[in-house]
Amino acid sequence: MLRDMELTVKQVQQNVKEAQDRQKSYVDLKRTFKEFEVGNHVYVKVIPRKNSLRLGNCVKLSPMYCGPFEILARIRSVAYQLALPATIKVHNVFHVSLLKKSVHDATHVIIWTEIQVELEGEFQVEPKSIIDRREHVL
Repeated sequence: MLRDMELTVKQVQQNVKEAQDRQKSYVDLKRTFKEFEVGNHVYVKVIPRKNSLRLGNCVKLSPMYCGPFEILARIRSVAYQLALPATIKVHNVFHVSLLKKSVHDATHVIIWTEIQVELEGEFQVEPKSIIDRREHVL
């Protein structure tokens, strides 16, 4: 009876090991390796519940990423120290899973001559031309 129990325990341990290996292979298919260099710029993922990084009152409309911030140092293989402004009251070392590489794109530049701002800070929207018109008869 003791020998049967030992065989059963060994069989259970082997089944658990096989299940762990199978689940690890599924996870490894989706896992990506991230690595950044000192001097690169990255975005930090904002956790909505943290008040220090929240920009506004509405959690749903708050941005998902904040930045870009410069990388000052690589602490370990998965931790980076960032140059945060003094207004953000959080620790400046972040895990690599919270970082997203910042790629500079020249097409994202806003041309200020096209935007007219009133004194109250609202945009003046005036169409250049009306392209089409439809009338609905009820």
